[in-house]
Amino acid sequence: MKFIDVLAVVFVVVGALNWGLVGLFQFDLVAALLGDATLLSRLVYVVVGVAGLFLALQWTTIHDRWVGHGRVRADLADLRSTGAGQPSDEARDQPVIGTPESG
Repeated sequence: MKFIDVLAVVFVVVGALNWGLVGLFQFDLVAALLGDATLLSRLVYVVVGVAGLFLALQWTTIHDRWVGHGRVRADLADLRSTGAGQPSDEARDQPVIGTPESG
């Protein structure tokens, strides 16, 4: 699935660069390379659109696949179960700076 993610990103970047060229210089690179409104150029536009839709609808799934969200959750559960990162009893009894108790 990571291959599809990368392929989708490549097509979205191609589309973004093409739109940047259209906006800045009124130059459509896809049309210049493949012809204006040819079947092949229209296919490229459709693939770019589908790739953008795929990324928009799947962004959390893609993020989890690349970052390993389940692994992060497991690490957090380990920290909670061991008490790591919890303040000591002495630190818990100290007033927080900027609160009324700290003066």
